[in-house]
Amino acid sequence: MISDESIATVERFWAADLGCTVAELRGDEVVATRHDGNIFIFSLRGAIVALPSALPAERVVGPAFVGYADGATFVGGDEAGARSLGDADGEAVAALRDACEPWAWQHGGPSAAAMAVGVFRGDTLAALASYKLWGDRIAHIAIVTHPAHRGRGLGKAAVSAIARIALARGLVAQYRTLCANTPSMAIARALGFQRFATTLAIRG
Repeated sequence: MISDESIATVERFWAADLGCTVAELRGDEVVATRHDGNIFIFSLRGAIVALPSALPAERVVGPAFVGYADGATFVGGDEAGARSLGDADGEAVAALRDACEPWAWQHGGPSAAAMAVGVFRGDTLAALASYKLWGDRIAHIAIVTHPAHRGRGLGKAAVSAIARIALARGLVAQYRTLCANTPSMAIARALGFQRFATTLAIRG
């Protein structure tokens, strides 16, 4: 289990983000708040939510796993020569973006402010993992893998490397993925990310 200190950090972040108290976040009752113009369901425990059958599938994001790792749970793996990326890697990053499906890059590509690491195969950037700081101590990790290099453990290697960097900086590593994304869920389990919540978003 992740440490009490890490749990407290995570709870403070989500309570502030969702506009509730930590006590409400931990409670058994449903608390309704306003969140970025979307319906956002955040569950720490099992729940069943019935959605209208006429609701377009593209408006529903989830259910999604939200998990955390810290020094108590993180299990590093073979990092396959992963290294930090910098300005000199701009062409390789652009080539990876162009090779990926738009949805894969949208969900897994790095933001401008992100710390990023990459795994290369030859001159090709085969996997890129990054983190963006959420709040003051949560490293939100994203991962994208080149279509020609999927299924070879390179995404796991990149996530392991970026999580190790985040933990060395005193951060709590966060990994979020669709529960239906079997390969991504396997990365979370293998590296020691512990489930904290399940979310469901309905876009307005």
